Parts: sequence; C-alpha cells; structure tokens
Amino acid sequence: MTDPVGMLRQNLRRAMTFVQEGVFYTLRPEEREALFLTSGDLLKKLESVTQNSLVVGMLGGTGVGKSSLMNAMAGSHIASTSHRRPHTDAVLIYRFNETPLPANLPTGRFPWVEVTHDAASIRQVLICDLPDFDSIVGEHREQVIAFLEHLDLLVWVTSPEKYGDAQFFDFLQGVTKARRNFYFVLNKVDLLFDERNTEAGYEELQKISSSLREYLENVGIKDPDIYSISALEVAGKTAHTHWNQLSLFRNELFRQRELKEVKAIKAANIDKEIDDLFSLFEKESLNLSIFREQINRIATDFKEETAGWRDTLHEAIALWTDTTPLRENLVSMTTDGDILVGPAGVFVLFDKKKSTMEPDETNTASSILPALDEVASLFRGQIDRITNSIAGRLLREGIIPPLVERLRSEFDEHATKHIRDSIVQAGMAHFSNRNRPINRIYRGVQYITYLLISCLLIVSLAGENAWKDFYAAPGISSALNFIVTAIFSAFSPRGLAALGSFVVINIFVGYRFYRKYRKIIEKRTDRLLRSFTNDLEVLWKEELDRIHERLIALVRSLNKNLDAIRQLRQ
Repeated sequence: MTDPVGMLRQNLRRAMTFVQEGVFYTLRPEEREALFLTSGDLLKKLESVTQNSLVVGMLGGTGVGKSSLMNAMAGSHIASTSHRRPHTDAVLIYRFNETPLPANLPTGRFPWVEVTHDAASIRQVLICDLPDFDSIVGEHREQVIAFLEHLDLLVWVTSPEKYGDAQFFDFLQGVTKARRNFYFVLNKVDLLFDERNTEAGYEELQKISSSLREYLENVGIKDPDIYSISALEVAGKTAHTHWNQLSLFRNELFRQRELKEVKAIKAANIDKEIDDLFSLFEKESLNLSIFREQINRIATDFKEETAGWRDTLHEAIALWTDTTPLRENLVSMTTDGDILVGPAGVFVLFDKKKSTMEPDETNTASSILPALDEVASLFRGQIDRITNSIAGRLLREGIIPPLVERLRSEFDEHATKHIRDSIVQAGMAHFSNRNRPINRIYRGVQYITYLLISCLLIVSLAGENAWKDFYAAPGISSALNFIVTAIFSAFSPRGLAALGSFVVINIFVGYRFYRKYRKIIEKRTDRLLRSFTNDLEVLWKEELDRIHERLIALVRSLNKNLDAIRQLRQ
C-alpha cells in the first residue's frame, strides 16, 4: 500500500540533502541557501498538518467483541473489558502515548476516560470506544450521538448472534452523521465455522452477510461496507484463515488516515508549494540534460581539433622565440670571462658592462621569469580562445548563461593555477642549472697563440744579426745580447712599428677567440631554446588532453547530477 504523505516527506528530505550536498550549476550560493530554507520550511509545514490523528469511533452492543477487535487492529493488547466495567457510560479514548489528543475534540461535553498504549502501528489512529448502544438511554444517548459528529470514521460492530438486533438499527437511524463514513464489522465469524465443515460455514456466513446488508439498506445505508472478521482468531498468529477480512479492514482504515492527511495537505496548499519547489529541480534537470548533450558533442569534436590547436600554439611559440630577449640574456649570462684570456677577455668585459648582467643565480631567475611569464600568457591566451570558442558554441545552441559562465570559471581557474607553475618549472630546469663551459684546452690554445706572437715580437725587435749570433753560438752571453738588442730596438722607430703591429695582431687574434667562443655559447643557447620549446609543445599537448579529460569529467558529473535529481521525486 502506497503512502503518499510519506513519499512527500521522503522527497522533501531528499531535496534538502541534495541542495546541501549536491552540485547546482544554475544557482548562486545565496539562491541555494534560500532553496534549502524553503525545503526545510515545507517539511515543517508538512509535519505540522499531518500530526492530526484519524479519530475512529467503535460502536456496538454488549458482547460483540469490540475490545478484541481493537487489539487485532493494533496488533497488540491495548484494550480490555476491565477498562469498560467501571465506566459503562463513558467514552474510552485509546491513544498512542506520544500522540496528543486532537485540539478540536470536545472532551468537556461528555464523560470520557483516556487509555494510553505503545502500539506504534496505530500511532496516528485515535480509537474511541463508545458505550454499548444497548446500555445508554436518555441524556447519555444524546451526548453519544452528539460526540459522533467529531469522529472521522464510525465502525459499527455486531456479531452473528446480534446482527438482527432491532436496537442496533434503531440507534443507527438516530445518527445524523454522514453515512459514507460508516463501516460495519461482523465480528466473531469464527463461530460460524465451529462444529461445521468449511462449506457449511461459508453458506451460513453468506446468509448472515446478505441479511445484514438487507437490514442496513432498509434503514437507508446504500452499499454498506461490511467486513467479516474474527478478532480472536488472529490473536497470537502471524496468519489467519482466508475468510477473515481483518487485513482488508486494517488497510481501509489506514487508507482513510492517508486520505485525511492528503486533504489536510491540500487545504494548507502544501502540495502546490512542493510542486513549485520540485519544478525548480525539473528545470535544472532539463537545462543540465541539454548542457550535457552539447558538452558531449564538444568533447568529441575537440579531440578531432587537437592537431589544429597544437599548430596554433607552435606558431605562437615560434614568433615568441624570434622576438624574445631571452636568447641574448641567456648568452650574456652563460658567457664566462674566465675562459678567455688576454684581449679576448677584454671583449667579454665590454659585453658584461653593456648588458649589465651578472652571472649569479638571483639575476638568472629575475631575467628568466619575465620571459616565462610571457610563455604562460601565450598558453592562457590559447586556452581563452578555446574557452571562448566553446562558450560561443554553447550560447548559440541556447545554453543558459549561468551554465556557460560555470564552465568558463572552471577553465579559468584551472589555467591560472597550473599552467604558469608547469612552465616556470620547465624553464628553470633548462636555464638555471646550466653548466658553464670552462674548457682548459681552449684556454691553452689562447696562451700558446699569445706566446708565439710575443716570441715573434722579440725576434723582430732583436733583428736578424742578433738571432743568427744566438743560433750560431747559443749561450748566456749571446742570449743576453739578444734580449738587450731587442729592448734597445723597442724604442727605435722600427721597434715602435713592431709594437704597434703586435698590439693590432693581439687585438685581432683576441677578437677571433672571442667570436669563436661567442658562437659556441650561441649554439648551446639555441639548443637550450629548442629543447625548451619542445617541452612547451609537450606541455601544450598535455594541456589539450587535460581539457578534453575535463570535458569528459564534466559529462560524467552531469550524468551523476541528473541521476540524483531524478531520484529526488519517486
């Protein structure tokens, strides 16, 4: 048996949980908070209007088994004939110990006794055991009839021995309460099957039921609801015979309880408010379904367009490489004056002075980071182009702006957070931990070259006769003569010309050494840049793959969200 009120309650609780813990793509945080509060208010209103109990009256003659019937309805022992004996003219009100009496029950107008119980199965059913109709007369009779107007249902209980009692039908005719809320129970039906076979018992039951129905129709009860029950038969049993209609009677009783709740909900307009609330979820579901389909298509198309986006960044990096000052800065930072000696070292000093660069680690970082930031800007620019392309396509397909902005914010946040870190890490790995090419052979070649030039100068200054004498008779005296002759010749016009030639030759040779070294550094720098740009293209490929993965992950997240929304209202 369905429980519409319970389903409403469960749906509202699901809605509150989803608003609090789920993902809403189209609501701002303040709108989400307002929706959560609205759901909570509706749940409170629902609980308040469904707190009222179904008030059921039990009316019958003496000995028809009302107490046993109430126990069978509750599924536990709540009533006893001992409750009735001291209060023959009072209404016995049986209620669950946690359920309050209805405020509209006029308990001050008639004698009544309250009996509490712990049978949770009928916690929302208030059973009023009315005095036996064959024992009340005069004023008490009028009080009981007046009390009946405050009942939701009235159960008339009779038995095979008393179903034809004239007092029963006389009392029935005197009750003005709407007769559509009357139910009739033929209790103690098990007596019809005692000392009879099953077929004979059914015949007797059919005979009595037909007679009872005829009597009721004669007093104006059209199509009466009659239930054949043996309350005692079900006591202590988990099942009962198929002719016992107790289960049908209980189900009808609880159905009436649900109908009362539904009427209260409709009267308070709560069902309309709940429908309005869930229409927001349905709208969200519709928007997300369309959004999901578009993102799915975009993810498929993006995979095919990856090569084009890679070429676009390749061209941008090539243009950046041609225009960035990073290459010259790297060359200046990598040039090491310790490798060049003599005039070649002077050219290095000129370079250092002109570039104002110092080959220390701090200046290295400050020189590289601006260039790496430029590369990060290139990446972000390309991602912005991708994001704008996707956003434009979504808007053209009719996707609402909040969903488009949600997608854009996720991509922007990702780009800002990860791209620069990856590029800086790659750049510093390439350019900061460089090996300075201190080449001992290259230094040795320079020393030997400058020594040979110096020897040629000395020979030139000493003259042909001096070196011939030294060659013919090598010794200390000839060597001293060779050196003294060279020194004196240095201040002669011929010597000054030789010294000038010496200086020019040294400058020329030093410049050649400097240019050779510079080309070596430039080649190494170019290799570093090529390696760095290759790494950048790998990073870009990974970024494109990551974008595609994020699109696929978004589709999965949307599917999960749609499933959660569908399960809200079952």
